[in-house]
Amino acid sequence: MLKSAPGHRSAPVQNMVLGVAAATLLTLVGVAAPAHAADITVTDEATLVAALADPTTTVVALGNDIELAVTTTTLAIPNTVTIDLAGQELTAKNVTIAAGEKLTVDDSSLPSTGRLDATASGITGKAGITTTAASLVVDGGHVSARGAWDAAGIGGDRDSDGGTVTINGGTVVATTGSGTGGGDGAGIGGGRGGSAGTIVLAGGNVDGHNIGGAGAGIGGGADGDGGTVTINGGTVKAAGWSGAAIGSGSAGKNVTVTINGGVVTAVNENAGAAIGGGRGATGHTLTINGGTVSATGGTFAPAIGGGLGAGAGIIVFNGGDVVATKTGGAGAAIGAGRDGQGGTILISAGAHVKVHSDTSAIGLGYASADEPTETLGVTIAGTLELVSVPTGSPTIYVPSAVEITVTGTGSVIGDGKIQGAGGSSPSGLGSVENHGIITVHVQVLNLVTVHNYEVQFRSNPPVASGTSVHVYATNFADGQRAFPSVVRPGWDLLGWNTEADGSGTPFELVTGLDGDLVVYAQWAEAGNGPGDGEPGDGEPGDGEPGDGGPGAPGDGDEDANGPGDIDGDQDGDLDGDLDGDDEQTNTDPDQSDVTGDDESAVTDDDETEVTATVNLAATGVETALPLAAGSLLLAAGALMLILVRRRVAAE
Repeated sequence: MLKSAPGHRSAPVQNMVLGVAAATLLTLVGVAAPAHAADITVTDEATLVAALADPTTTVVALGNDIELAVTTTTLAIPNTVTIDLAGQELTAKNVTIAAGEKLTVDDSSLPSTGRLDATASGITGKAGITTTAASLVVDGGHVSARGAWDAAGIGGDRDSDGGTVTINGGTVVATTGSGTGGGDGAGIGGGRGGSAGTIVLAGGNVDGHNIGGAGAGIGGGADGDGGTVTINGGTVKAAGWSGAAIGSGSAGKNVTVTINGGVVTAVNENAGAAIGGGRGATGHTLTINGGTVSATGGTFAPAIGGGLGAGAGIIVFNGGDVVATKTGGAGAAIGAGRDGQGGTILISAGAHVKVHSDTSAIGLGYASADEPTETLGVTIAGTLELVSVPTGSPTIYVPSAVEITVTGTGSVIGDGKIQGAGGSSPSGLGSVENHGIITVHVQVLNLVTVHNYEVQFRSNPPVASGTSVHVYATNFADGQRAFPSVVRPGWDLLGWNTEADGSGTPFELVTGLDGDLVVYAQWAEAGNGPGDGEPGDGEPGDGEPGDGGPGAPGDGDEDANGPGDIDGDQDGDLDGDLDGDDEQTNTDPDQSDVTGDDESAVTDDDETEVTATVNLAATGVETALPLAAGSLLLAAGALMLILVRRRVAAE
């Protein structure tokens, strides 16, 4: 083995030390190594254009801010290349990527301060960044793009598709039109008449909007056909007007939107959906698998679904945290826009969708003057939660063309109600087949089938009839229903039973239901239980239990309020008076001590106090035998006291 001379390091070791030192130095001065090693660093327009034209160049880094001359209308990207903004700013009217090529925009500076600005609003028919049949990838930096009225901010020129746009990081803001007004192209996607192309948002901060125009915020241009939008991560904000915030433009078709993750906020204020179709746009497919999604619908269109005059299309919720908000106007929060018909909506098992609305919650957008001819089907295998807003509560309208199925794992909970038709929507009744749980109010009782049980609560005299409660689950607890309040003066309600005499099955909140049922109140007379007095030491009386209420407490604080009149009074009054709290004490063979609570009950030779109380509660049942027995016992007690008095007097 060869060894290095003393005091010298081998070349590999020296290279390693130098590399570590360089990395340490870069860290200390706050400058990171470029994400891509630059083939060339450019400082002006001429060197930039030359570098981009060279097919062997793979990475171009900016050494200065570069602004293309007024006479240069387009910065051409003829080859696949990466532009490292390196903390600098590149300004152009239009950037066009050649068909089949890819432009990657990144920024190696820390913090990331590099910018690419492309504003083509003064160039007729041009996008800010044209990607038709080409690809744009943004990994870092700040990209701002605005297209002409009928072109996209990033995507297609007029009458052109959007190509492929992938955003992994950085900040991207894209819009169309002039000033604050939107245009007929999308913020990101197709130009007027163009499809969305392929849009993949995986990270960073993205803002695609078209406020006041007919193109989508992110998706298709007005009259555009098709394309896909997939959101896997990042923070995404989108706004639309006649076009969807995310989806198709006005009169566009067949845009597929899939949300797998990220934080997504979509807002529409007019005739397009927040997520779905623009005005008159049908045929879209919307799938939400994950992420945090907030969608707010426009005046005439849903938060999630079809635009004004369009059906719901196909909407599938498989997961994620989804909130759909729709207030005022017409159109469902989830489903069809105003005057729209048809569609399919699925909330899968495990998915939880919240609707904040004061109008139609899910299904058809009402205000159609005609009976719908296209069926709209809703399947709820997860949870649909209806939430009221300050202006009102959401309603699920079920006219004749709507079919709703709640599966065994499904539930409709929260505020609001289900009714056949409302407002100026079509008349007639559709169907709600409920195999799961519905806790909201159902206005038309026979609208819901399967789990729809009527339980009649009868107070079990004095009133034979009672209150009926409909429960749309297999028990009251799951259906969030309460037992009615019944009052019978002088009696305590013990519970409910399937038989009037209490011999049937007790009925409780968790008792299972498989059909309609009648249950009866079970009562106990108020206070017919243990007394309030302290127990004495006397022995219980021998009388039979009576039918009345509690007896009066004895002097000896015996537990007087026993189950019957005679037992109660005898145990309390007689045993209490005779035996007292302590016990009967005979301290002398010739003299008897009869003591009460604290002193002898016989206090004077000339006066004897005997107190006995019989208190019979009004039960409607009388008997002579207990009264006769009580009279005999009272007489025997009096005779005993007389004998004792005479014996004491004689001695």
